Amino acid sequence: LWVSHGAPARGVGQAPLQLSRVVAIATERAKGLHAPLTSEGSVIVNGVLASTSVAVQTLQWGGVPLLTGHRIGMLLHAPLRFVCKFAPSACGPTWHLTESGRHLWTQWVLDHLGWLQALNLQHHDLKVAFASQSITAWSALSAQVVAASVLIILDAVVFSLSPWQLVMVIVLFWATGRHT
Repeated sequence: LWVSHGAPARGVGQAPLQLSRVVAIATERAKGLHAPLTSEGSVIVNGVLASTSVAVQTLQWGGVPLLTGHRIGMLLHAPLRFVCKFAPSACGPTWHLTESGRHLWTQWVLDHLGWLQALNLQHHDLKVAFASQSITAWSALSAQVVAASVLIILDAVVFSLSPWQLVMVIVLFWATGRHT
C-alpha cells in the first residue's frame, strides 16, 4: 500500500508516496462516482494510492502474479483512453449513463465480456486451472490467456501510439498499398 504523508514539496503537486502496512480492511458503499477513468488507472484518495480497476483478479501461476488486475483493467480501457486522445469529449459526461454513472465503453465491456470477468473471478490461478480435470477450468484458462494476449498485443501495437503516430502508420500503409 502506498500512502502520501504530509505536504507536497515545493513545485510538486503532491507529497511523495511511501510504502505502508495495511492494518484493516473495510467495505463502504456510497452513491456517486466509482472507478473513475484516469490515464494511469489510479487515484490518490485521502493520501492513499488506489487503483481504479475493480472486480478483476490478478492472473497468477501458483500464486506468482503474471498480469495484475490493475493492468487488466488498464488494458480493457486502453481503447477508450486511445479515443480520448483524439477526442477528449469522448470521456466527458455526455458519454456516461445517467443511472449508473458508467462510461458507455465500460458498460459495453461489462455487458459483452461479463462472462470473462466471471471466469477470472473463479479461475484466476492458471496453475490450479491447468492442473484441474475440469473442462470449465481449462476453458477459463484458455479464454483468459487468449483475451490477455490480444489485449497486450493491441495495446503495444495500436493503443500506445499517439494520434500523430497512428496517422503516420495509416498513411504509410495506404501509400505502400497503392504501389503494390
